[in-house]
Amino acid sequence: MTDRPQTLAGFALTLAIGATGGCLFWLLHLPAAWLAGSMLAVTAAALGGIKTWLPNWLRAMVFVLFGIQLGSAVTRQTVAHIGHWPLSMALMAVTVTAVAVVSFVYYRRLAGWPSITALLGGVPGAFSTVLALADAYNADIAAVAVVQCIRLFFLVAVLPLVMTATGLHGGAVVAATATMSLQSLAAMIVAGTIGGFILYRLKVPAGLIFGAAAPAAMLKFSGLAEGTLPPGLLVPAYIILGAMIGTRFSEFSLPRLKSLIGVGLGSFVLAFAVASTGALLASSLTGISPALTLIAFAPGGLDTMTILAFALGLDPTFVAAHQIGRYFILAFALPMAAMWASRRSV
Repeated sequence: MTDRPQTLAGFALTLAIGATGGCLFWLLHLPAAWLAGSMLAVTAAALGGIKTWLPNWLRAMVFVLFGIQLGSAVTRQTVAHIGHWPLSMALMAVTVTAVAVVSFVYYRRLAGWPSITALLGGVPGAFSTVLALADAYNADIAAVAVVQCIRLFFLVAVLPLVMTATGLHGGAVVAATATMSLQSLAAMIVAGTIGGFILYRLKVPAGLIFGAAAPAAMLKFSGLAEGTLPPGLLVPAYIILGAMIGTRFSEFSLPRLKSLIGVGLGSFVLAFAVASTGALLASSLTGISPALTLIAFAPGGLDTMTILAFALGLDPTFVAAHQIGRYFILAFALPMAAMWASRRSV
């Protein structure tokens, strides 16, 4: 009982720090302001020794909201364009493999890590699966978790700035639609919560998001609900997601984190370069906007990259489809690769 006031205080302080960072980025007109600003502010606070914390139920609520937004963003035009995606999906599979191989060689040869730790540290995404395998094969879990978090941190912080600086928004922005009515919002929340809970219980990857997206899309196409989530819900959701990423850094000791920042940053630069090359090649061959392929091929988390597409005003369905494909490639290949790497570890 004595820890509860401190926990609640940490909860409130984390949200306040995240909101302040998001507001500052918004005032500076930076891309993905509420998400990136919140993440950077909470990360700085966590590294500065402030006890940051968010409850799991809040995470669940946010992912359901983003699932509803994803489902309501699906249009008939999006469905019609699915036929143009197989080539980009194939190129994405090649790119994922290339990122994993380059990262493995980097950690193994330059950082001198054992093979199993090098493999899992360089996997582009599938964070929970990676940590489970790290535990099963006695890899350095702390090192794997830190470099995975560093890569995600830099993706959210850097990718929007790179895209804005290079003008890669053209042709990919989602058309604005009216805000949902209260009746539509209520129907979407009820259906999305049920769908998200079902897929979450079935342990489907990003089940809360995609379980909420399916009924939201059905309600939209049936004409029973229309519009997008109001900013009064989306802005706090971006702040919370950014704070969630930032709070991950409070789990690591500062000395260990400092020792791994340089290694993680080097891996991020290599992975980002390989992923960007694949994304731009896919864009040139398919005619799909480079803004979309960059987000879809980015070596981040399935849920975070889909939500980043929202924050940048890009079509989230294309990104989600490719991120799901990437996840299943990793889920299939990782156990076999981990078995091979564990036999080579020294």
